[in-house]
Amino acid sequence: MTIRLTPLAQRQLRLLRKTGFRGEGLLLGTILGKFLLVESLLPLSFNRDHLDKTLVAAVESLGRRVAGVFFANKRPFSHDWFRERVIMEIHRERVDFFRLECTRAETGTAGRPGKTKVHWVKLGRGNGRILN
Repeated sequence: MTIRLTPLAQRQLRLLRKTGFRGEGLLLGTILGKFLLVESLLPLSFNRDHLDKTLVAAVESLGRRVAGVFFANKRPFSHDWFRERVIMEIHRERVDFFRLECTRAETGTAGRPGKTKVHWVKLGRGNGRILN
């Protein structure tokens, strides 16, 4: 996936990194196939306990512009809503992009369906380029 930040999103990212902001928020933008244009970073507090309520309110207000989430100087966590969306991890010295991909084992024990496994796939080396 190729990721491009608008000038506004670039300024917001620089500010978050420079100030050492610790928190989370939403990536607002447009996804076109394997291309993501991040238009803005919207700091918005959420955690596992009230994530569903927060995301429902965000999607009702912002619609399809919600392209993913970011975590700044904070360890990201997985959630069903994050699957196949972009997760941006911001640190003072680097920015990483991930996707959560799920795979299901063919069969489990005694012929039961296998467990779903969540994989953090780092976007990089051409898959998660930031174009300025």
